[in-house]
Amino acid sequence: MKIKMAIIMVGVILVGAIIGSSYLALAGTLFKPEPGGMGEPLPGQQLPQLTDAEKAKAVEIALSDSRLQELIAGKSYEVAFVGISTFTTPDRQVMRIGAIVGIEFDKPYWIEYDYPDREYKYDETLSTYEEITVHRSDMVSALGISVDLRDDKVARITAIPKRPPEQ
Repeated sequence: MKIKMAIIMVGVILVGAIIGSSYLALAGTLFKPEPGGMGEPLPGQQLPQLTDAEKAKAVEIALSDSRLQELIAGKSYEVAFVGISTFTTPDRQVMRIGAIVGIEFDKPYWIEYDYPDREYKYDETLSTYEEITVHRSDMVSALGISVDLRDDKVARITAIPKRPPEQ
């Protein structure tokens, strides 16, 4: 289970890298850019957290999204975690933008899909974006769903590919 969770977390880190200098607190672990990078918060600055109500809302938004429903239809899955997604502005202020919901499948599935995504136009609030799709065909073990809690909708769904066999 720990290895599966680590693989999901790595995939979600990649999702956060697309957003910008993000911080993701998933399953109690903080992932952040290398020290000295623009994405670091100011010393002593606390990262925002999600309340239990916000976590439940993020899961509800994710599971009610018709695109996610299409991806998980007929597959056995579980909600593996819910974590926070933040953005660090150029002046190193940390903003909460939403949540990441991790869906783990019981086994890898071949999925070909046009995944929803966002192409952000750089500004200090991440409020300007274009909705796009990214076509992928992969053996998928999990999905990372970015939920924008500012507008209560799924911003991005990322396929987490099947991991290579353990050696």
